[in-house]
Amino acid sequence: EVVVLVNEEIGSQEQETLAKLMKAIGLEGEQYEVVYDHPDQLKSIQHLKLFLSFHNQYLKSTQYSILKINKANAIYAHDLAELNRDNSKKLMLWNLLKQIV
Repeated sequence: EVVVLVNEEIGSQEQETLAKLMKAIGLEGEQYEVVYDHPDQLKSIQHLKLFLSFHNQYLKSTQYSILKINKANAIYAHDLAELNRDNSKKLMLWNLLKQIV
């Protein structure tokens, strides 16, 4: 299962960016779940393969990295609006996603 955390209000540009990122790693809309609150226990989500956070509140570093949670991968990135404004951040995320798939 793939879980994606986003801000409450994401516009059509951000939705399009998310869809393109997911499609690029081989996922269509029904193959990932979008949530608006950070899960209390990521470890408790059974069959979690990938957790992607596009929420500035949970971002701890400007350098993205792949974190391991049990057998799952997690990436904390800037929100989608920020990624749309900054191609270097989008590229950094894309390079990590390529390593996972």
